[in-house]
Amino acid sequence: MKIKDFEIGDYVKVKDQDIYGEILSINYDTNEIVIKDDASEYESPDDQLVYRPDEIEAFKSRIGG
Repeated sequence: MKIKDFEIGDYVKVKDQDIYGEILSINYDTNEIVIKDDASEYESPDDQLVYRPDEIEAFKSRIGG
């Protein structure tokens, strides 16, 4: 997938890993997507993970949508 295929609020899965989360931000300049790790027990910067678009896949579009 390409970065333009994702939107903030989309729910994604990291390929080949059991990591799921909501997209918090998209940085088009660096081609990176920041997600909030749902498995994290803490509300901290540590629960935010950064991936390239080819490392994640859409799991469910738009939380609540």
